[in-house]
Amino acid sequence: PRFVSPETRESTLSGIGGWRLGYMRQTHLRNNWNKGHYRERKGTYNDRDLHYVFKRIFYKSDYILEFKEDRIIVWNVRRKPRVYGEIALQLSSEPEIGVFEVSGSDKIVLLQDTRVLVYNLSLETKSLQIVHLFVFQASEKFVNPDIELENLIMSKRKYIPVECTVVRHILVGIVRNEMPIKVHIWNVETGEKLKEQSFPCDGNNFTCSSFSQNNKTLNVLFDLEEVIDEQKIIVHLYVYNLTKLAFLPFHIDHRIGNVFRKFLSQEYYSILCDKFVAIWINNMLYVYNFSSELIYTHIYPGNTSLYKSLWCCQNNIVFKDENVISVVNPFSDSVEVQYCLRKYNQPLVSVIDSRAIAAYKISRSKTVIALEHEGGDKNNGCVSIPFYYLATGILLLANSTGTKIMLKDSKHLVVVNFW
Repeated sequence: PRFVSPETRESTLSGIGGWRLGYMRQTHLRNNWNKGHYRERKGTYNDRDLHYVFKRIFYKSDYILEFKEDRIIVWNVRRKPRVYGEIALQLSSEPEIGVFEVSGSDKIVLLQDTRVLVYNLSLETKSLQIVHLFVFQASEKFVNPDIELENLIMSKRKYIPVECTVVRHILVGIVRNEMPIKVHIWNVETGEKLKEQSFPCDGNNFTCSSFSQNNKTLNVLFDLEEVIDEQKIIVHLYVYNLTKLAFLPFHIDHRIGNVFRKFLSQEYYSILCDKFVAIWINNMLYVYNFSSELIYTHIYPGNTSLYKSLWCCQNNIVFKDENVISVVNPFSDSVEVQYCLRKYNQPLVSVIDSRAIAAYKISRSKTVIALEHEGGDKNNGCVSIPFYYLATGILLLANSTGTKIMLKDSKHLVVVNFW
């Protein structure tokens, strides 16, 4: 059942209040998750829209944007998915693009190579208006973005990889081949470059392997790799605060074996969770506070697996090792609950809510959505998760609130609505 607010325009009673109404909405959604209440709706692709899509994102919860070379396909997924409209788009020939929604705004950020384009997106008029254009590692934006956009699209440039993200209204990231490596920070609302800062480590033999952000605390975690020799890599972890525009005193380093890189895409994982940093490395899970103090550690015996993963959900650290999902509360320094996947050692695709919903692949063409059973707690040990086989398809997107999941099934866009 859909959520229906008890407040009505005709009511003469005092208002419920935003906090209580939000709690009622969350409880309703969690009940739908736990009891497997959902609606699966299909929208049909036109043949011409089946061609390659560069990127997909949920936009404002009830829309999906599919980015193609010359246009954006806008799907309205509030109920049955339908094409709401098309928006003309100019992209250069490089297929690799990054797309970010700016929270609390109608702006979207497109990244192609080192070029950053900030648009105002109007769903009502189905139009894009460029408001800012800049090169990521430059010091200021272009004065005439419309003219410069045409020049940048036509020009041939050497591909330079950029790793970045948008935290609220701030674009932050690094240029991979820049020496020494630096953090670049832009305000995408104003188009102003806020800062460019080198990392505390010295030397040119550092590369950034990954980073994660926390929208609530405006902190960003960076992993830097320092290659010592053919057998050893030192991983340095730094936290950057986007309010202070400075690195925090936090610094941790761990050693990993370089030889593993021949077989695994990544030998360690790290995640930022509230004011804590979690690291899985060499079959050990470490949790640190921002004072660089180790507050929790646990060994996970067994072979190194590609299917290990770390997530942060509602201030809990979610760790998957083979067929077991553990939820660690860094504030209590303990494992709150463990869940057992019925399929052994499958790669976890997404964790939307640490205690309600997860997804994992069982084949290239099939994805299973797993929902937590009510009543699981840390005293019951490993609780088996009931599964709901929703559709044969490929999981593409899940919105940030967990109300909708998108799958693609042949010529259909499938939306599973828990709301």
